[in-house]
Amino acid sequence: MRLAIVSPHYPPDRCGVGDYTARLARALTEAGHEVLVATARVAPLADAAPRVRISTRPYPWRPARLGSITDEIRDFRPDAISVQYTPYLYAPHFYGIQPLLPAWIAWLRERTGAPVALTAHERHYPVGLTVDQLLVGGPQWAIFRALVLASDHVFFTNECFRDDYQKLHPKRRERFSWLPVGANIEPDVAPDLATPRESATLLQFGSAHPTRLSEYCFRALQTVQAEIPDTRLLLVGVNDGPPGTEALGYLTPAEVSGHLSRATLLLAPFLDGVSTRRGSVMAALAHGCPVLTTRGPFTDPTARWELFCALVDVKDAAGFARTALELIRTPSRRHALAAEGLGAYQARFEWARIAAEMTTRLESSRKPR
Repeated sequence: MRLAIVSPHYPPDRCGVGDYTARLARALTEAGHEVLVATARVAPLADAAPRVRISTRPYPWRPARLGSITDEIRDFRPDAISVQYTPYLYAPHFYGIQPLLPAWIAWLRERTGAPVALTAHERHYPVGLTVDQLLVGGPQWAIFRALVLASDHVFFTNECFRDDYQKLHPKRRERFSWLPVGANIEPDVAPDLATPRESATLLQFGSAHPTRLSEYCFRALQTVQAEIPDTRLLLVGVNDGPPGTEALGYLTPAEVSGHLSRATLLLAPFLDGVSTRRGSVMAALAHGCPVLTTRGPFTDPTARWELFCALVDVKDAAGFARTALELIRTPSRRHALAAEGLGAYQARFEWARIAAEMTTRLESSRKPR
């Protein structure tokens, strides 16, 4: 197949959707497909995969630039087009409100004759009666609904989102698919579960955003330190914390891979719960690193996370800390979680499987030229 992928971000941008796009593009080309990535990146690209053609148009993507992108995609003659989506990806300075986007998707379909699939990593800000829920959530919800109607297929990286839209459109259930995210950092060599890990090194990814529940990690650190004083918590990304934490900032993929290969335990509490849209959790599984995380409202109901992660209810901060201590005390349980997690990743979440599932769905959406 010839596939065009639209994503305003792409490496070396620091963006989860950009990382996703790059790894998906690589997996598609390794499976023999031709790929064009339309992005806003203007700096030199790092580690571009062979056979991935990159088309750049700098921000902001005004109508003229959207038209130019459309023309280049049309000239590529794709069999299908994948549009990556989060609310703030196309309008970072306007609260994610980009009313032209659904019309552009419809125009893209018309101009290229190719089916367009939306990949929704997020949907919209919550809709409610507060000022921000009305002024931000309402317009974002309307735009997303229009995007769904304008697309031939919608991939959700979270199973709960897919289920919601299948219930909304029971007669068109086949238009909505669950497509997990793979590891955003992959190991350079196969994980060796027989190699002992560092005795008491905890690891957390991400920023200080409230949804990441950093306070759970700090409480877990203090609980473990009460028994094992030399325990440390490494913070990867924009974050800092109390004594015993080391803020590492942004690291190269190789450096992150090294930490995942050595860490005793990944702490990954999320306000909305762990799900298959969390590339950092997938990275830990791929490295054979045991994971302690939370079950929340958006935890995929059929993924069976409890089989390969230590799982605590998102409302139980004390339980999260106790479980961290129990895992530090019990190497055999950590080893079992690591083995189960690695097996689950290789069987269900590797990029080659994600690429194959995507192309199978896109093939079914193709129309005769």
